[in-house]
Amino acid sequence: MKRLMLLSILLIAQVILLAELINLNPDPFGEPWLAGGLRPLTHADSLYLESLPNLRLTRDQAVRNRPASVDNSLYPYFRPIFNQDGGSCGQASGIGYNFTYEIDWERDINANTAENVYPTHYTWNFLNGGEEGGSWYWDGWNIIDANGCPNTQTYGGGIATGGRTRWMSGYDEYRAGMENRVLEVSSIFVGDTLGLETLKAWMNDHLDGSEIGGLANFACGVTEMQTVYLFDYNPEPGIQCVIQWGDVMNHAMTFVGYNDSIRYDYNNDGRYTNDIDTNGDNIVDMRDWEIGALIVANSWGNDWGDDGKIYMMYRLLALDVSEGGVWNNTVHVMRAKQTYQPLATAKVTLTHDCRNKIRLSAGVSADPEATEPTYTISYPMFNYQGGERYMQGGTTLADKTIEIGLDVTPLLSYVELGEEFRFFLIVEENDPDGIGEGSVDFLSFINETQDEPIETAWSETSVPIENHGITYCPVNASIEFDRVTIPPQDLPEADVNEPYSFQLVAENGQPPYRWSMLMDYSDIETTSDYPDFEGTQLYLTGYDDSSTMQLLPFNFPFYGEIHDFIYIGTDGSIGFDYGSTSARNENAIINQRIITPYGSDLMLFPDLGDGIWFETDSRRAKIKWKASRYDDPGFDLEMMAFLHNDGKIEFFYGNVDPSSNWAAGVSKGDGVNFDMLSISGNEQIFPAYSCYYEYPETPEGMILSEDGIFSGTPIEDDQTWQLTMMVKDDNRIQAERTFSFTTGEMSSEVDVEPYRMTLAQNVPNPFNPETAIRYSIPQDSHVLLEVFNIRGQKVATLVDDIQSAGAHDVIWKGIDNNGKNVSSGVYFYRIETTGKSLTRRMLLLK
Repeated sequence: MKRLMLLSILLIAQVILLAELINLNPDPFGEPWLAGGLRPLTHADSLYLESLPNLRLTRDQAVRNRPASVDNSLYPYFRPIFNQDGGSCGQASGIGYNFTYEIDWERDINANTAENVYPTHYTWNFLNGGEEGGSWYWDGWNIIDANGCPNTQTYGGGIATGGRTRWMSGYDEYRAGMENRVLEVSSIFVGDTLGLETLKAWMNDHLDGSEIGGLANFACGVTEMQTVYLFDYNPEPGIQCVIQWGDVMNHAMTFVGYNDSIRYDYNNDGRYTNDIDTNGDNIVDMRDWEIGALIVANSWGNDWGDDGKIYMMYRLLALDVSEGGVWNNTVHVMRAKQTYQPLATAKVTLTHDCRNKIRLSAGVSADPEATEPTYTISYPMFNYQGGERYMQGGTTLADKTIEIGLDVTPLLSYVELGEEFRFFLIVEENDPDGIGEGSVDFLSFINETQDEPIETAWSETSVPIENHGITYCPVNASIEFDRVTIPPQDLPEADVNEPYSFQLVAENGQPPYRWSMLMDYSDIETTSDYPDFEGTQLYLTGYDDSSTMQLLPFNFPFYGEIHDFIYIGTDGSIGFDYGSTSARNENAIINQRIITPYGSDLMLFPDLGDGIWFETDSRRAKIKWKASRYDDPGFDLEMMAFLHNDGKIEFFYGNVDPSSNWAAGVSKGDGVNFDMLSISGNEQIFPAYSCYYEYPETPEGMILSEDGIFSGTPIEDDQTWQLTMMVKDDNRIQAERTFSFTTGEMSSEVDVEPYRMTLAQNVPNPFNPETAIRYSIPQDSHVLLEVFNIRGQKVATLVDDIQSAGAHDVIWKGIDNNGKNVSSGVYFYRIETTGKSLTRRMLLLK
């Protein structure tokens, strides 16, 4: 099945079950254990999930030591186990547990008071259709990202105060919630060992070296799950463990930790192994593992499992839902903002007797006489939701009217400081049958940049909401605030072949700041005949959602980094990290370091001549796809991508059937540096169309970190570059400045070292039984070359000696320091010398 297919199609057979809640508690007098609380997924969900950053261990993270077990539920940031109300499992796991934990960890406060716990029903009541409807944890995160979340003290005392239909009323309550926000949401593909280790690293240290790690949310089937009590050879005899989930996805839960020592004998051979074929598919992979488990926290009270928690074997991460695994072999993680204060808000009072007929958004125009906004932002909690009920969810006349607060800070990016602009509240009504009616009763724009907020009220007292139309309510205002700026600063001149580092500085705005170096990869359209080359057809482990790694005989520069290998995927993209070769829409391209000539849900049908071909020499690499759409052999696609050693990228298109469901472009993956082809998503590509990207003029070897450190080792002498740096503050308001960066002349009296420290990709890769590793060092020095497994444990020491300057080779035969053959899997090899280190990844397949 597709890992990221059109999810509404994937789950269509489950819609009925997902819409019904099932009590799985065998005790009729106990608290209900409700399953069925996930709504059917849609195509929009598929696009959103593909656009999320996919976390994978970096080389440095992979070799960090991690403990054999972690349990984050023991920290005071984790709120006590509770029992969910109705079908609110998505919000119980995503808000009740994960968001509460993350924001309390950021603020270093205990989750033991109403002030420090966040209600499930604030978000769920916007999402449940005014009844028992299910939702996903990211639905709640998106609401909090846009407008915040009140704590339970502000909400009314309990996570479910007011029942399942209540919408909170009161500007002050919404304003208090605006200070509690989501920072970022990411996904982790956990269907392989690298993904598992990424998840464990997240739970250990948030992937950034923190002393405490995070939680993760996932979905699975609980209706027919299989649990056992574990005794022999387990660190906690008598514990409960899930050995298989049900085959119908209907519940969301939370991973809070892991334990590498938990074990269960799946094939009843009296042994516990991770390196033999236990399921009989003639492949040894994570699906065969019998050792290691994650800790699951549920929202079914303390009577379920062991005080509300249970172990789950690692192998279930790699299984499909139909086989008893977790949904999509994917988990989702989030970070919360430690602090946040809006710069501008809006107070709104409106009346309506059918809240699911209206949608609210806000906009702005720099023209104070404008009749419509130039820029708009939307709010996922007021989006044709809540069922055919009054605004507050009750049945009294007073329940028709609601007072809300909206954070409109992001709109300030589009206004001039001190100049009058026009703010808009936008009310859209989708009601062709005239079922409901309402009015906007009050509106004000509140400037919160001063010690005392300045409120500018709308001149109207009440305006009817246009039936089945759009109502614009304007307020003119002006604002002065300390917009984020980059002050003048000079980049010091750099010495060639010498390490360089400079901290850029931003001022004003709201820290923390996030930096990016803007690199202009503008596409240039041309026409040319479709190139004629055969190349070598590549071997792929599968014809759908598959990729293959290929070595480059040259250093390929891309967005300031140098690459000597690439991953080529069946979905029409070229990536630089394992698992990052699928980008089927523009958001997915923006969030990955990727080159995508035609990104779509593609599939290869070899019997019809489909495949991927590769050819390379010292100047360029050529990749050719002949593909079809997923499960649609009648769709034809022929295209090529050429990568040149100077960084130039070329796209060529042959026969392409009409379609609008595709995307094309290049991206650094930082959300800032990207370029989409002008034809991206067009239904047709005209004959002989081609295009190319020239590599932007930037200093090789230099990068800008997210925290503003411009560093590296420049290798070009007597050069000057104009570099544009951008900073974005915590309010998502940005500033730019262009700097001159210069390298000095290389002295003729200085001997140029014939080598610099390098570590080449092992050849062959994947390998079996042995592989060659080449490296070079610039001077005589002590060299330490070691191999680590995916857990960061040292496997073998290949070199530990003083060596002369120059190039060296070493052969590794897949044998550890104890003389034993290692198992199949991903390994990392690292060289250390003269205070520097380099790491690469390799794959052993048996």
